[in-house]
Amino acid sequence: AIELLERLSPTEEVRALLAAARIGDAADVDHGALEEAVAADADDHAAALELAKARGAAGRYDEAFTMLLGIVEARVDESDAARLAMIDLFDLLGNEDPMVGQYRTKLATAIF
Repeated sequence: AIELLERLSPTEEVRALLAAARIGDAADVDHGALEEAVAADADDHAAALELAKARGAAGRYDEAFTMLLGIVEARVDESDAARLAMIDLFDLLGNEDPMVGQYRTKLATAIF
């Protein structure tokens, strides 16, 4: 589905569908194992990224945004992937959602 959607013109609807498909990939991960990995090693940014995406897939958007923003701010290898995951959540929720405006501003501040 992702490959097909990427071929279409990037309208708001296509971006939302593409974001939902990418975020949906994180729905089937073992939350418990990821939570344990993050609790055991705060510097395990790869596990934190996967946990944040899983929380986004579960509709726990504020938690996902907070974790993703922390990864971006840490300026680690996973920072760009965290930034892209935040953009997927922005596209999924739409510009009208107040969380999107709040976290878009925080992301811009973190990047610059």
